Amino acid sequence: MGNKHMLNSLSKPKGVPDLEEMMLTMMAKIEEVANDNTQLKRDNAQLKLDITELKRNEAHMKLDGESLKSLIENAVEDRLQYLEAITRQITPPTCETLASLGVTRTGSYLVDPDGVLRGDPPIRVLCDMETGQGGST
Repeated sequence: MGNKHMLNSLSKPKGVPDLEEMMLTMMAKIEEVANDNTQLKRDNAQLKLDITELKRNEAHMKLDGESLKSLIENAVEDRLQYLEAITRQITPPTCETLASLGVTRTGSYLVDPDGVLRGDPPIRVLCDMETGQGGST
């Protein structure tokens, strides 16, 4: 910065020594600018490499995310199928049976009137547990 101010404040050279000093100052400034330019080019090249690496990492993370999502979806589907199979095996035939098993809350339940693993799959009914009968509606 001092050199810049010195260049601006110099008046007309008064002789060869002044010209030599001005040349040395200008050469030093040119060298400083060249060094700064070289450093900027290095920094720019590194930033380009960093961007490329970030893009590659993003692509890998996207693939990993999709794989994880697929694994989770498959696990959930497998579990759901397992739970559905178990439900069919332990679904009571009536709301009254649920009441006899200790269920006291009125709500929507699966029952299998024709029997476990026979005929039609279980159906969802509203069991009224407040009447004491465990009736369905």
